[in-house]
Amino acid sequence: MAHKKKSKNSNKNNAPIKQISSLQESFNKTIEYRHLGWVIALVYFIVLLIVSLLYHKVGDYGVETDFFWGYVPDAKSFISGDLKIDPFRGPLYPITLGLVNIIISEYFYSGVLIGIISASLLIALSFNLIRKIFSPAAAFFTVLIVAANPVFVQYTYSAGTDMFFNLLAVATLYFFFKDEKLNYKSLTFAGIIGGLSYLTRYNGVFLLGFVFIIFFINYWRPFFTVTSRHYVFYSKVRNRWLFRTLRPF
Repeated sequence: MAHKKKSKNSNKNNAPIKQISSLQESFNKTIEYRHLGWVIALVYFIVLLIVSLLYHKVGDYGVETDFFWGYVPDAKSFISGDLKIDPFRGPLYPITLGLVNIIISEYFYSGVLIGIISASLLIALSFNLIRKIFSPAAAFFTVLIVAANPVFVQYTYSAGTDMFFNLLAVATLYFFFKDEKLNYKSLTFAGIIGGLSYLTRYNGVFLLGFVFIIFFINYWRPFFTVTSRHYVFYSKVRNRWLFRTLRPF
C-alpha cells in the first residue's frame, strides 16, 4: 500500500514537469515552422491595416508633414511626366507612391498602405535573417518585441519613407546573408536593392561600406571578386540617378 501511495504521489509531482516539457515541445515545433515569419507578417499586416483604416484617417504633424509637402507633389509630378530632382532625397518613394495611387486613388491611404506592406515584409525578412544567423527562438522573440514596439507601430501606419527605406536596407542584408555559400545571384539582388535604398534616402550609401567590411572579415580570400560584383550592381542603380542630378550643373 505504501508503495502504491508513493507511486501516485510521484506521478502527481511529475505531472507539471510533463506539461512543461509538452508545452516546450509544441513551442519548438511552432518556431521551427518554415513559413512562420510570413505568418507573423500576415497577421501584423491585417491588424495594422484594420487599425489604420479605422483610426488613422488624417495625417499628423510628425513625418507626415514631409509626406504632404514633399512626396505627394513629387509623386504628382512623376505621374504627369516630370521627375523632379530633389537635393535631399532620391526619387524612388515618390515614384512608388504615384504608382500605388493609380490603384488607390488617394495619396494619403497610398502612403499608409506602402508603410504597412513595407513593415510586414520587413518583419518576415528579419525573422528569416535572424533565424538563419542565430536561432528560431531568437528570431521569434526579436520579431515579437519589434512588432509590439510603439515606435515601430507608429511608423508602420505613418505615411512616409521610414518603413519603405528600412525594408530595402533589411532586404539588402537578407540577400547578402541568406546562402550558406557565396551565391552570385543573391549578391546581385543585394547590390540592386542596396542601390534602390540609396534612391530612397541618400544615407543608404552606408550599405555599400557595410557590405565591404563584412565580406573582408568573413571571406577575405574572395573579397575583391564578391565586393566588386556587389559594387557594380549597386552603382548601376545609383549612378543613373547621380548622373541625372549632376546634369543641370
